[in-house]
Amino acid sequence: MVDKYRLVQAAQKTAQFAYAPYSGLSVGAAISFIGTDKIYTGCNVENRSYGLTICAERSAICAGVSDGYRHISCVALAVYEPSGALAVGSVVPCGACLQFISEFSSSPQIKDVEIFVAGGGSFKLSDLLPQTFSIT
Repeated sequence: MVDKYRLVQAAQKTAQFAYAPYSGLSVGAAISFIGTDKIYTGCNVENRSYGLTICAERSAICAGVSDGYRHISCVALAVYEPSGALAVGSVVPCGACLQFISEFSSSPQIKDVEIFVAGGGSFKLSDLLPQTFSIT
């Protein structure tokens, strides 16, 4: 499993590439998957039509899935305010991203994906999304 500090550092580095002219919040995500030591990263890419915005978490997950991985082991996020300061406090993935993380966290080796936030804090997926959408 990838070291959480490396994961947080990767999220912080990737946040600098965010395209966030509307919210002003630059978000970087780093995801580790079971079966590889590679870290997959993504940043938010906003759009005038907010529904078309791509969140950092989903961007990073898609990169890993495109490489053939299906089971997330952990997630790291870094969010920077328009001033360039690291946002701290109630920084968590949006509901869509939580569901997306859930889709790729159903491995018997990982009971609950941990989500680390740069600047402090960690959460379990089940604490943030106690009821996931499921067709079973």
